[in-house]
Amino acid sequence: DYLIISKLGLSWSNVKQVFGSKDKIETTRGNIIVFRAPNSNLFFVKRIIGLPKERVVIKDGQVKIFNKDNPQGFVLKENYINQKTEGDLDQIIDPDYVFVLGDNRTHNGSFDSRYFGPLSKENIIGNATLRLLPANHMEIIKNPNY
Repeated sequence: DYLIISKLGLSWSNVKQVFGSKDKIETTRGNIIVFRAPNSNLFFVKRIIGLPKERVVIKDGQVKIFNKDNPQGFVLKENYINQKTEGDLDQIIDPDYVFVLGDNRTHNGSFDSRYFGPLSKENIIGNATLRLLPANHMEIIKNPNY
């Protein structure tokens, strides 16, 4: 697939960053991002699942998110995938990091935060906004509402 990548989102934080502010890029759960994986020159395309200061637990095929608004946690409802998330993990996300997963959640199906850990926001290149090719799959990439 060929993607159009936006390096400038619509948030005020992103505008300030482009014009010299030291603020970090604002991230949203469900965004599909393009980034360089830690210790790699390769580009990856994954979905943001966990945000800074959250706890991500993967168990029994489900992803559960714990944060200040949901101290008991909530199961992430991901209608865009058709399989369970494999693996067992309990990870607290540091500030300025996100937790990313590919949409292929089978064992060895996606090289993502289950393998390399949380991703520094500094590694993010931009948000995927438009799938251009193949032409029969051309679409604006929409982020889910959780």
